[in-house]
Amino acid sequence: MIDRKTSRKIGSAAETVATVLVMLYLVFPVLWMMLSSIKNPVDLFSTPPNIIPHKIVLSNYFAVLSDPKFLNAVKNSFIVAAATTVCSLMLGTLSGYVFARYRFRSKNILMVGIMATQMMPFVIILIPLFIVMRKMHMIDTYQGMILAYMTFSVPYAIVMLNAFFKSIPFDLEEAAQIDGCSRFKAMTKVLLPLSLPGLTSTGIFVFISAWNHYIYATVLSEAVTSTFPIRMQMYMAEERVIYEHMYPAAILGTLPILLIVLIFQKNIIEGLTAGGVKG
Repeated sequence: MIDRKTSRKIGSAAETVATVLVMLYLVFPVLWMMLSSIKNPVDLFSTPPNIIPHKIVLSNYFAVLSDPKFLNAVKNSFIVAAATTVCSLMLGTLSGYVFARYRFRSKNILMVGIMATQMMPFVIILIPLFIVMRKMHMIDTYQGMILAYMTFSVPYAIVMLNAFFKSIPFDLEEAAQIDGCSRFKAMTKVLLPLSLPGLTSTGIFVFISAWNHYIYATVLSEAVTSTFPIRMQMYMAEERVIYEHMYPAAILGTLPILLIVLIFQKNIIEGLTAGGVKG
């Protein structure tokens, strides 16, 4: 018979081993990409594959960083993702506030409709969206890309911010209005500062989604507004896949997202937990 203390130790050890195995499973692809980015191109195709590079090669990074098409793609992704985030937060804040604080007819039906848009594949509206953008002469423009990305980011922002605003007691705004604040001023001076974690986490998720989006960028962008995911596709040439450039480009393209998450990780955690509790 195994006593309770020994059983707990065995259970704790099994949990630790399982956690380590899961972490290795999740981290290994990223580690493989990082190591492959500093390998000699010949070592990338060796059989059996070499996990640890025999020699560190940084020329792959220099080649990618000296490529004007890659730099232009990163710039375009940043412009489109940042503008999409700002516009989505503005519209999502106002709409989310209305849904959280006002009562009107068909409110629940409208919210269900907004949530339903998040369950539809992006490709469903791709052709109608392309036709509209072409008639408006907005193909291969920043404005067209931003408007297209807002079709999926604004509903997401409304749903998320509606939950955050509901988690904050309305009594705080009423107290501000008693002190002489208008409804709008009470929202900007009381509600929005308290909702900063929710605004930050929502903005980060919108930014990441816009940065990584591929489907709309494939159809709506060309040479001028080609984004980072489109540039990654270009490394898949007809003759072969240019792995020695694809790996460093993937690492460099991931760094902005990684830095944003590391800087605002506290706000992300607070935002995710705050939105789940209704005040």
